[in-house]
Amino acid sequence: MVALITILLLTLGGIYIAYIIFNGLRDSTSTDVTQLVPGIPQDIPKGVAVVAPKEVMDGFNEFIKLLEKDTVGPCIAKFDWSKLKDFQIEMQIDDAGTLFILRNKDGQQVTSVPTHPSKEKMCVVAGKIDTDVVTRYDSLGRARDRIKVNDDSELKLAAYNFYTNWIGKIEVPIEQQLPVKQGVPLAVRAFTPDYSVPEKIVITSPTAMSIRFTDGTEMSTGKEDGGLLYVPQQGKVCLFATFGVDKKPGCNGLIEGLDNDCFDEDDDKIFEMNYC
Repeated sequence: MVALITILLLTLGGIYIAYIIFNGLRDSTSTDVTQLVPGIPQDIPKGVAVVAPKEVMDGFNEFIKLLEKDTVGPCIAKFDWSKLKDFQIEMQIDDAGTLFILRNKDGQQVTSVPTHPSKEKMCVVAGKIDTDVVTRYDSLGRARDRIKVNDDSELKLAAYNFYTNWIGKIEVPIEQQLPVKQGVPLAVRAFTPDYSVPEKIVITSPTAMSIRFTDGTEMSTGKEDGGLLYVPQQGKVCLFATFGVDKKPGCNGLIEGLDNDCFDEDDDKIFEMNYC
């Protein structure tokens, strides 16, 4: 009797396994995510597109257009990061320009936009500048001289230079200013460059991002920028990396970016610079 029951159970088990295998084979080309094999973890089936809502796609395209505009700079642009909801934007930067990739919160690619011409690159106000020479200007915006900087110099830091140019405002004394020349445009920067061009940026949320620089170093930073971006010149749009007050009290610029205290004030009072 026990033997008969055992044989019966084995037979029923075999039939159930055969049923699962048959249905798995039958549905192997199906894109219906409701047809799942019991007990087996399921990924997105082949043939099912990863999509984003229309408002997210519109926001993604709007963000890309910031780089395509003929804005000369220097000026401040604005973008509403809430338009991206919980989607991510990855930017891969090389000699060909910037490749924009939209991903969902799980990192799955939704779409990508081909690289732009080499002059159009995303950048960051963080890390070290991509040169060992900075240009110094007088308070009327005329180039005074070029300064060679060591790797441990504050002038090597993009955010320090940005802070000096647009927040702290260190001006050259009158006696050191160059003679006024007719037709010279009046800029107000003290040092350039005041940004760096990394090889990869990933905006993981409206207030956070990760950066990989060309020397291979990586950092995860805040992006508590109030929706502001820096356009130093045509073909460049920079994201602000931020850090908390535990690094150094007050508004200042370090290798990690700008202190988030710098963005506490009203938009019109943060930087001595026009809006784009």
